[in-house]
Amino acid sequence: MLFKFIFFVFFLILTVHPLDAKRNNIKISVDYEKRERACGSVTDRGDKILCYIKYDYSNTAVRCDQDDNKPGVLCSGVIFRGTDSDLNRSFHSWNPSPTSVISGGVSFSYLRKDSSFNKTAYGYVTGFIFYPMLFTPVGMDSSIKVLCGFPLDAWTSGRSDKGCGEYNSLSDTRPCIEQGIETASQWYDTYHGRSGQNTCGFTLYSSGNAVNTSKLFDAMIKSQILLKESSFDEQNELRLEVWSQDKADIPLEAFFYLSGSSIGLKSSQKDQEDFYSEFSLFIPIIEVKFPDSIGGEAEFSFSKNDQVVTY
Repeated sequence: MLFKFIFFVFFLILTVHPLDAKRNNIKISVDYEKRERACGSVTDRGDKILCYIKYDYSNTAVRCDQDDNKPGVLCSGVIFRGTDSDLNRSFHSWNPSPTSVISGGVSFSYLRKDSSFNKTAYGYVTGFIFYPMLFTPVGMDSSIKVLCGFPLDAWTSGRSDKGCGEYNSLSDTRPCIEQGIETASQWYDTYHGRSGQNTCGFTLYSSGNAVNTSKLFDAMIKSQILLKESSFDEQNELRLEVWSQDKADIPLEAFFYLSGSSIGLKSSQKDQEDFYSEFSLFIPIIEVKFPDSIGGEAEFSFSKNDQVVTY
């Protein structure tokens, strides 16, 4: 009972209203406040998460809070990881894989109105979504770093430096910044026509703010735009810093499944039940439909009928 009570208190902390945050001197960003104003009138938890995700998807910020050291990936877009839909799996889908633990980095994709593609890695039909790090609720871990990003799937399991370094010791695949590649046109001129593993990645976290990470994030997004069909037919890739196994306070915003996939829905329901069983916390299930064409938009929906945990 004590364990359940602790996580009930944990849930209450997660739902702190921004006004309460101000009263308790919790620092929140200008972009956070804008997001809250957009979704503040929504009271149902599932519908509110849906509102957040739609807002983040439509927000095409280059930087957060007008700070060049806070790239837009920290306050916009949908950061998601596809996972195995095997209903007989014995592991928690939100835990880093053994490969990720060894490498020190975890692969995600980044979906946004101007960062469009039509598939998940490996054709996964289910997975989970992380909050943009600057929007992480009080009580959840906001320290998991977004390390780097690639316009295409970059085979990061074969790369050094937590998946952000060179691939298979090929020097022209080391970080873009080390090669003087800082714009989308430079990246496109160098790598157009190559597969993702033979490209460089953009640095999105810089210790001591030595690099203008907002500029590099913008270059990543605009590189995808220049690639047109090539990037639409293949997802991009982010690398996030690995987190510990069975971590209760990961910045988990939602589980998701692809529209029309019954096995994807069942897998998401298994994840929802699993997470609630572990931590007594309701995480909503969101249905996702990828764009049908370049210039099209992704669609997100929430249905109470999809949820197997009462909230």
